Amino acid sequence: MKHIKLFEGFTNERAIPAEELASEKNVGLVIKTRKKFDLPQKVLVLFDFDRDAMLGYLDMEKLSHDGPYKVEHSAAEKNYGPDLYDFALMAAHPDGVRPSWEIRPAAQRVWEYYIHNRSDVRKTVLNKDDDDYIDHYSQDIEHEEEHDPEKLKMVNTVFYLAPSKEYKDLLEKGKRMWTKDHEKHMDPKTRQAYFKSKYIVHEAEGGRTKMKLYHGVKDPKNVDEILKRGFDLSRIHPIWTNDYAVSTMTSQKAVRAFFGKNVPVLELEFDGNLASYDDVSGLFGLARDARDYTRRVVGEGIDAVQLDSDNGAHQVFVYNPKAIKKITLLK
Repeated sequence: MKHIKLFEGFTNERAIPAEELASEKNVGLVIKTRKKFDLPQKVLVLFDFDRDAMLGYLDMEKLSHDGPYKVEHSAAEKNYGPDLYDFALMAAHPDGVRPSWEIRPAAQRVWEYYIHNRSDVRKTVLNKDDDDYIDHYSQDIEHEEEHDPEKLKMVNTVFYLAPSKEYKDLLEKGKRMWTKDHEKHMDPKTRQAYFKSKYIVHEAEGGRTKMKLYHGVKDPKNVDEILKRGFDLSRIHPIWTNDYAVSTMTSQKAVRAFFGKNVPVLELEFDGNLASYDDVSGLFGLARDARDYTRRVVGEGIDAVQLDSDNGAHQVFVYNPKAIKKITLLK
């Protein structure tokens, strides 16, 4: 079983010093500018020419000729993400870069880090009279409009960072070593396939995990149906990208603490491939919605994903109900 690790946002990572990157003889930065609806779009690829492999990529586009760039997609090997975002700001200079108004948690932390910890990054907050100002944002797959003042201010902030010597050195090396044979890495489908194939974190012993999980049934009327037919994901109305699944806990006590003592609790015998949240976090950036996310997770051979907790009991989302071999109602 392969566990895939991709990155859409880059926090909780140790950034590799730009000086260290620039000193690598065969690491370079390549930037391609294209047109999308007659507006510029930039694609950045940080490339290891020794291994003929990407270290990370990011694409961003303008929504108006005079406005800033907006990051669309990004992925990188661990610890290269922070540098990649810096390089994006430098590549967009002097126009600047702004967040997308479809905020994902990981991306939000990137911009918050710039706001609170990077005095070298200049910030300009748009006002309501600016053409590029937006009056709402969304955080979930249903794209419901939200208007929290602090987050609204964040998505209307433009970030600027002047090109550094290290950035220019990496760019020069990239131009010198990049050939037509490397152009395949600029294709979105090739980039996606590359990261899906390269980020194999570990092989689970035997390829499977057996464990008991516990599920609280909010509506007792559904208990008999679940016992007879099993779980049907089509009856689930997801709120978040990762919850089109059977939501379970590794402890019966934790389920009762969350739902109450009187809620019916089902014991599930799980036998399947289990991954950690970090192993599949990057699939958020590839999925169109919650159902597509579930299809992608199962498509990677993963039946369930565990979210670790410091409180002892862990939450486990089962994306493939076929991995639930037995269901028992606890007294």
